[in-house]
Amino acid sequence: MGGTIPAATARCLFERLAVGYNRTVKGAAAVNVKLRKIEVDAETADLLEARAAALGMSVADLLADLAGNESLLPPGLAKLRAGEGPWSPEAMEEDERRLAEFERTRMAAPWDDVKAWMESWGSPNELPIPKLREV
Repeated sequence: MGGTIPAATARCLFERLAVGYNRTVKGAAAVNVKLRKIEVDAETADLLEARAAALGMSVADLLADLAGNESLLPPGLAKLRAGEGPWSPEAMEEDERRLAEFERTRMAAPWDDVKAWMESWGSPNELPIPKLREV
């Protein structure tokens, strides 16, 4: 059931999970803690175990601390959770409006045109913004 995930994902996406290690709650053995197995690649496991050992805590507690500390999360993820930035309700509504407009008109700038335009940025021969056409 479990998959292998890269280290960067493991560091920011775990929610308060016990991962097969004995968890403690305020110094006492946890009672009735539901354990779950999370599979990670060997490099990630080594990193998590070393970090937890250096801090004198279990891997489960380390992951819980990381997942529960908003200041350690990437800024974009914190904004996502708060419904801000490109994930705000207003931005999502604008995306939906633009998609509906495209589906209605089929007008868009083809990727090859957009790519060529972006690659020209900062050059002496910078291209104009691609024109929309039916695709």
